[in-house]
Amino acid sequence: MNSVMQRLLYTVLIAVAVAVIGHFTQWFGFTRPAIEKVRKEANARIDATNANVAANTARIGATEQKTSALEDASKEQAKQIEATNDRVTQGAKEAAEANQATNANVAKLTERVDANTQAIGEMKAQIAAATPNAEEQALQRDLMNAMAAASQLKTAFAEALQVEGRAPSSNAQIGLPAPERYADGSLTRLAIENGAVVAHFKTGSPNSNPRFRLVPSGGADIGIVRWKCETNMPVAAKMFTTCELKPSL
Repeated sequence: MNSVMQRLLYTVLIAVAVAVIGHFTQWFGFTRPAIEKVRKEANARIDATNANVAANTARIGATEQKTSALEDASKEQAKQIEATNDRVTQGAKEAAEANQATNANVAKLTERVDANTQAIGEMKAQIAAATPNAEEQALQRDLMNAMAAASQLKTAFAEALQVEGRAPSSNAQIGLPAPERYADGSLTRLAIENGAVVAHFKTGSPNSNPRFRLVPSGGADIGIVRWKCETNMPVAAKMFTTCELKPSL
């Protein structure tokens, strides 16, 4: 037991002695240069690390500035794109409205053109209806000639009425040529008959006996005889507005 305690005590004393010797050896510089070198290297690494951190911080700051500038530029571009889209939309809307208005105007113009075309067609039809053909023109000429020739009979008729006080009954009674002597074109005879001057024309539609009659309607006093015109020829009624149309004449 005593020997064991002695050995343990010797071990503890030796350990303490070694520790004290090591401590004083380090304190007095035996290992200090190595420690200083390590410390300097550590400080250098720390400084380098700090420098890297500062450089990275600066790069991060610059990157953040660039990122902020890019974000601002992106926002501005987005606004410009939105404004452009709005203008495009508005332009498309205005173009659609203008196209709609143009289509409406075209429809109105087309309607007017159709109406004008129809009116022109109607006018042409009216002109064609009012324009006599060759046969009608010939009949109108014969009517004018017959009315002119009837003036001679009207004068002789009025003179006989003045002198004798009664209407003559024939051409021969007042010294005029026979009725057939006045035939010209469609006029077949011009005669004094039944107390009137009557012009007869060739039979044709719509009349079976086309003619006009000049009937004295006034007395022979003061030397004036008034005449009334009657006809069953529509053409004559149109030509001579004072001539009354009587289809059943």
